[in-house]
Amino acid sequence: MPRLSSGGANMFHIAKLLSDSSMLRAPLTAEGRAALQKELAKTHPRGQAVPSNEEEQTPEGHSRAPALVNDASLDYEFTRFSGFTQSETSSAWCGDSVVVGFNDSGAFVRSTVENVGGTSFTNVGVSHDRGRSFVGLPFLNPSSDPAVFLGGDPVLACTDAHHFVYASLFSQVDVDSEGNVTQALSGISVSRSQNGGTVWENPIPVVTKDANFHFLDKEWMAIDPRNSRNLYVTYTDFGAFGSDLECNDSTIPGIPGGPDVRVEIVLSKDGGNSWSQPLLLDRRCNLGLEQNLSGTQVAVGPQGEVYVAYAAIDQKRVEERIRRSDDGGDSFAPAVVVAQATTASSLGDFNLQGNFRTNAFPMLAVDSFGNAPRGTLYMTWTDATRNQIADLYANFIFGDPVYSFGEVVLSISRNGGKTWSIPKAVSPTPADFAGAGRDQFMAGVAVDAAGELAVCYSDRRNDPHNFAIDHYCSISTNGGSSFHDVRETPASWSPGHHMDVFINPGYMGDYDAVSSDITGSRAGFFNSFQIQTNTNPDVYGIRLKP
Repeated sequence: MPRLSSGGANMFHIAKLLSDSSMLRAPLTAEGRAALQKELAKTHPRGQAVPSNEEEQTPEGHSRAPALVNDASLDYEFTRFSGFTQSETSSAWCGDSVVVGFNDSGAFVRSTVENVGGTSFTNVGVSHDRGRSFVGLPFLNPSSDPAVFLGGDPVLACTDAHHFVYASLFSQVDVDSEGNVTQALSGISVSRSQNGGTVWENPIPVVTKDANFHFLDKEWMAIDPRNSRNLYVTYTDFGAFGSDLECNDSTIPGIPGGPDVRVEIVLSKDGGNSWSQPLLLDRRCNLGLEQNLSGTQVAVGPQGEVYVAYAAIDQKRVEERIRRSDDGGDSFAPAVVVAQATTASSLGDFNLQGNFRTNAFPMLAVDSFGNAPRGTLYMTWTDATRNQIADLYANFIFGDPVYSFGEVVLSISRNGGKTWSIPKAVSPTPADFAGAGRDQFMAGVAVDAAGELAVCYSDRRNDPHNFAIDHYCSISTNGGSSFHDVRETPASWSPGHHMDVFINPGYMGDYDAVSSDITGSRAGFFNSFQIQTNTNPDVYGIRLKP
């Protein structure tokens, strides 16, 4: 099957571990669970805000150092082998409230051990002081239904300082009294908070399909800035081989065609209470290895126009596409090809140096307010076309003769997505860089109330050996014509993997998003991202001013 998102890969990794584990044959007893919770109560209080360093605050409250988002004291409360990986971040900022969602192996451990009903691989950090400090929750509420599992790939949105929406991968496996599976569903859900992210309602499935034939993955979500009751969710549906007769055109007798990969959208006109049937946006049949349609992004313009961007992947070659709707998502104009790109790394699993995966998915932002022309579209992604060097290992193992260094590029449309500018690097590699190249990856993009632009990403510019990682934001005050770079990490760090048993070995996440204050009351940006300390990943966030 074509490559899943990091959240999807982790879901299957966890399922495999549990299916092979004695955990299913000897679950934790009520007495054991009570003992663990008793010990937990001794060691640390839950839900405490992590204080910011007040000496490192400017008079305007702009943080010079990133704030810890997750509650790191929860990392090892039940086991030494898992529960300490927090990564793949999304954020939403409305007024004084900033909420960050992230994948969290500790959320899975805690929701399982504490027997809340469902289980959750996703979590939340909440700030009510505009990102200066955060309260890390134990896990995002999966509901009391033991059949429910929230699988990660978080996406956050908000309408005001109180109302937030959280999208996640969703699965439901119902069993009868004898333990036989009666229904298995794969889907996407949204969770809502009415108090700034502190308490979350039960998840609402927005789309589900038979998990025997479908896996829904890599979702994204947006809210209409003119009408907060209009919500949009996009995703990829990975159909099983031969699951759809329209896509079953195999030429080999007795072997079904497929798989069938679809990009789809569902929408709600009542704030997320009810959802439409899926609308097909793109489709590819009978895909081979390393072919894909994925990385959807949905954004809504100032007049309610809906944009959906995504990547069409064919091994290392990627086509960035976008479609537009002018009737609230009921129908879409034909796809426009924004650009062609080359995926960074080597062919095998798109792994970067250090053996973690990357992608060339687009990230999309629309100028829905501010001084720049309203409705301007900004799309960013990683492209490795310009710097490729011979690589013996990649050639020997994967049949790919080169290692490709990625750089973050930006393309702009000022006519509603009909035409796009030639992609340009937001922070090109200097001519005097000492190494063979440096990787940039996991880019995010946002526009603020003043019309300023931020493109934020992971970067290896401070290591000529292309191993240590930092996080940077490139800020533009002139609509993307020029940028100045801001380093967000206080020190470089090196990636470590396969330390956490519930994490896919090649995982470091597929994205780290950047947000602006959707209410328009403040300019600037909030960016969240992963930092590893001695191979222990945590989530940090920082508020930036242009």
